[in-house]
Amino acid sequence: MTAMQPNSENSDEKMTTVMAEDLDVKGTITFKTSLMIKGSLEGEIISEGMLVIGETAKINAAITTQSLVSNGTIEGDVTAGEQVVLKSTAVHTGKITTPNIVVESGSLFNGSCVMERKKPEPPREAVIEEQAAESASSSQDSPEVKPEAEVPEPTEQAAETGAEDDSAASTEARSGQFGFSWPGSSDEKKEY
Repeated sequence: MTAMQPNSENSDEKMTTVMAEDLDVKGTITFKTSLMIKGSLEGEIISEGMLVIGETAKINAAITTQSLVSNGTIEGDVTAGEQVVLKSTAVHTGKITTPNIVVESGSLFNGSCVMERKKPEPPREAVIEEQAAESASSSQDSPEVKPEAEVPEPTEQAAETGAEDDSAASTEARSGQFGFSWPGSSDEKKEY
């Protein structure tokens, strides 16, 4: 990413719109290209482009923009998608959230700064494959859980002799639980 540091002397040559020093605005300003503010503004600024605050500007606003170059005074939180540059004449009070910040010697910054790198977006094909996999796994029927058959306790006689009760119920319960037949039970295999 290249740093966007327009020269403060000729910044207004590059700006598509300039708000003059004698303008005092209250409210919300929304724009898509670039704007230089030389007057005062109270409220909110929402931009998809570059915002330049002139040396004579006094801003009391929440600012959301791609890039900000400040030469003036800003009170309020700034969120910039690309970069914030505080020039030597800038005074900023508030939180700045941006992936890239330049603070020149002489500027005053009283607040906090949060810098987060943009997470790279996965390729579109990977997103489509992931969504298809999630859809397929959620549409499959979950395996049916069958209750286990109870195994009857051995009879007193079986406990004394060490032999097991070969009754049909006992054998069926044991064989059904594991899916195989016990010796002495019917040849039929039962599964539960």
